[in-house]
Amino acid sequence: MPRLAVLRPACLALFAAACASAPDVPEYVPLSVETADYIRLGEGPCFGACPVYELTLYHGGQYVLMAGRFTEGDERSVNRPADDSFEAAQAILTEYGFADLPEDISPGNEEACPHPATDLPTADITIGNADGYYRTVHYYQGCFDETASAMLAGLREVMRIADLVSAVPLSER
Repeated sequence: MPRLAVLRPACLALFAAACASAPDVPEYVPLSVETADYIRLGEGPCFGACPVYELTLYHGGQYVLMAGRFTEGDERSVNRPADDSFEAAQAILTEYGFADLPEDISPGNEEACPHPATDLPTADITIGNADGYYRTVHYYQGCFDETASAMLAGLREVMRIADLVSAVPLSER
């Protein structure tokens, strides 16, 4: 009986704490291309010698490049490609409907990729903000999705991928 006398107040305290109101949570503002603080483009390996890199472009034009296999130059670099490159990348994402694309365009999603080719690279396109919210579209380039392919080509151009991520010449591999 003495145990019950001790447990009863503890249970009542737990019950009261569970019924207390939750703290105020700031209102969620949906992440969109227009509210993004950064845009990240990364391309993965293929069966051959495709360059592997990840470039994060920040509002204002600064970027961080993480260069991987089959690329020249430093493994990590920070620079400013152009003052309007972030806005140009936002325009590409908006033009091709980034927000409406499925998050997975790969052979694992038969609806988005019914007849994939093999041995091609992947691309991950991400927008995010300082609050930690992000959205990524994972695109296997062997799916040949016209919209994702055109968006990827546009991002490569405005982010100056050809200038920043030089593939290692075949003679040096």
